[in-house]
Amino acid sequence: MSARFLHYERTGGGNALDNRAALHIGLAKAGILRELKRSNCPVKLWFYLGEWFAKTNNCLARDTYQLHNQTPHFKAAGNVTDISSICKFQWYE
Repeated sequence: MSARFLHYERTGGGNALDNRAALHIGLAKAGILRELKRSNCPVKLWFYLGEWFAKTNNCLARDTYQLHNQTPHFKAAGNVTDISSICKFQWYE
């Protein structure tokens, strides 16, 4: 089939929620890449680093209107998170 007959239709990306989701995914990717470079860990562990980054990110409070200076984990689950292990160790220590 010739390329001139293929029709590409863009889906999504037209509303603010798609843009906000793309922004936060980009921030997470940048944080994971930064931590990979800082820690000098094998690239094979990037998925575990992504899990650690998400957990760390969800256990820290932010000054946003939706969270009211609370952690996302507290808002979703209703219980306080223990961050002592996050404070003691960094990734790949």
